[in-house]
Formats: sequence, structure tokens, C-alpha cells
Amino acid sequence: MPGQITKRNVDAMRPGDILWDGALPGFCARMYASWTISYGLKYRIGRRSRWVKIGHHGKPGPDGEPLTPERARRLAMQILGDVKKGIDPQAEKEEERRALSVSELCDRYLTDHVAVHNKQSTRKEVRRLVEKIIKLKLGPIPVDKLTRADIAKFHHKLRNTPRQAN
Repeated sequence: MPGQITKRNVDAMRPGDILWDGALPGFCARMYASWTISYGLKYRIGRRSRWVKIGHHGKPGPDGEPLTPERARRLAMQILGDVKKGIDPQAEKEEERRALSVSELCDRYLTDHVAVHNKQSTRKEVRRLVEKIIKLKLGPIPVDKLTRADIAKFHHKLRNTPRQAN
């Protein structure tokens, strides 16, 4: 049975190695071919087996402090605590990835509304504004994360061209 993952064990790793923690089931350290080490946790929620990456060794963790084996283990225990409560941390990350971005919403607007309700010349101008201005500045932001402050800042930057800003 393997022992606990320690700094000494992590420092002795070679590319391709995976260290499983004997004290905390599912917790491991893995060294990639690029010589980076990441900590992960394999857990089961319901009938599904899931994997969540905790972070990279030595890099700032969720609280900004460098990630060590001890800190990664504590974070893994917190994740397992959430799993016992029925919270799936990986599902939350997947939901964030699937969230509609401003760019995707603009594409939908162009196909569902502009293409149907506007004249050709208007369609051309709206498409230009969306592609050259809106998508460029706000495109990657998820719609549910877009705030009034983001819009106000965007509008203020276009103050020299008020028609385009509106």
C-alpha cells in the first residue's frame, strides 16, 4: 500500500510517474513529459467516476499560495467533503464551459433576428458592427458573467462614435 504523497516523493518523480496517496483514496500526483507536476482527485458521485485537477505543484492555488502536497491534500479533502454533500465540482466546471458566450449570442442574433427582419444594407452594417466591435471586445465573456459595468466601460470606450456605441 503506498504511503502519503510528500514533498520528497514528489521531488523524486520522473515524467510519466503517478503517485497515489495511501491515506486519502483517489488523491494523486502526476508528472507529465513536460516535467510539470499536477495534483488530482478521482472520486465517485452516484454511479459516475469523475476526475478533477486540483492544480500544479509550486504554482499558485485557488487562494494564491503555492501548491504543496499538504495544501493539495487539504483541497482534495474539501472537494471530497463537497462530494459527500452531493455537490459535483467537475459538473460546475463543465457548466461554466457550456455557458453561452457573447460571441455565440451575437451569432444567434445575426441569424435569428437580423437575417429575418432587416434589409440587406442594414444586415451588412449590423454584421460589420458585431464582428468588428462587439465580438472583438466582449466576445469571449459568458453572457451570465457580463455585468452592467462591463457594458458601461465598453460604451464609454466608443464615446467618439456615439451611433456605433448605441
